[in-house]
Amino acid sequence: MRPPFIFPDVTIPARTLQLGSRARPGRSAPLSVGIIGTRGIPNAHGGFEQFVENLVRDPLWSEEAVSFRVYGESVDLDIARWARAVHIPIVKRLHPVRYYVAGLRRAMHECDVVFCCGVGIGAFALLPRIAGIPLVLNPDGCEWRRSKWSGVIRFGVRLSYAPAMWLADRIILDAEALREDFGRLVGQRAEYIGYQAPSPGIVPLSEVTRRRFALHRPFVLVIARLEPENSVRLAVEAMRLCEDLAVDLIIIGPTTTPHYRETLAHLASPRIRFLGGIYEQATLDELRGGCVAYVHGHTVGGTNPSLLEALARASGPIFCHENKYNREVAASGAEYFGTAEALAQLMRAAVLAPRLRVPMEDPRFTSRHIAHRYLAIFRSVTEAD
Repeated sequence: MRPPFIFPDVTIPARTLQLGSRARPGRSAPLSVGIIGTRGIPNAHGGFEQFVENLVRDPLWSEEAVSFRVYGESVDLDIARWARAVHIPIVKRLHPVRYYVAGLRRAMHECDVVFCCGVGIGAFALLPRIAGIPLVLNPDGCEWRRSKWSGVIRFGVRLSYAPAMWLADRIILDAEALREDFGRLVGQRAEYIGYQAPSPGIVPLSEVTRRRFALHRPFVLVIARLEPENSVRLAVEAMRLCEDLAVDLIIIGPTTTPHYRETLAHLASPRIRFLGGIYEQATLDELRGGCVAYVHGHTVGGTNPSLLEALARASGPIFCHENKYNREVAASGAEYFGTAEALAQLMRAAVLAPRLRVPMEDPRFTSRHIAHRYLAIFRSVTEAD
């Protein structure tokens, strides 16, 4: 029987009425983890969705009797081979907080641990604290710095960080550089765990993929959401400074964003092509393997999964926007730019003197290492005090 203690859209489980009282599984007992805050899997968006899909697919979880429920808009009907997934039928246009709370409501009733991706949970992070259910939070990067939002929205986003991070049992940072950004909000509860990179190896561009996308000339590749902070406009400007070269700019990212419609769409040309969102991993690997250079323009930290994939699979040199997050991840495995002119110079050198790079393998980003780190976190928050 449910207690009468009800928040909007949320009923606290009857098993945990007392503040801080936790019904914890034993170390050898099966452990269920509810993942909220993503759009669901299989990945059709990148970012958190790619990370979650990689995480739940690791075979460690069957060895350790850990199961997952992934709460989101999309769900793979055959997802039982990875995790147990629960679909939340919420209209995408509804307020993001309602989306987080709907996932939280289900996860609190059905799981031993709630793992929240992002800080949209805001002050509702109090609910698992009251219910005695551990909350592990990955706050992502500094979302309040995204210029796609108005100043008022950015201020509201920043305010949502404080309650979510103060109330979480553990905080996962996907980049060490984020400690400086979050400061006292993270304290001693924060631990760095990166994202997963694929095994290194270049996949050749097939004739089928070449014909599918009409890739008749060398091309520079960009894979990113078409948002201002990802420097897509800067990459276009750099390509326009290379008009004398026989090279194309191929940009992959969803063309449904306001930034694309308002700023980027009119910049398309036979040499600057927006192919829309592509999420077939094999196709993306081929495109990375066939590019003469790869541009990673993300400016809002921390670690971006698309950069890890480029470091493992891109055949040509990688050009990263100069910032502390990209430096931490790519280090000497990339070259850096801050202006369109600097990027154009890098592009020009890559086209005039093509060179192959050695794919990067970094133990920080191996799937098994990351799965073990998360296992330790999930176990530690469910142990008795």
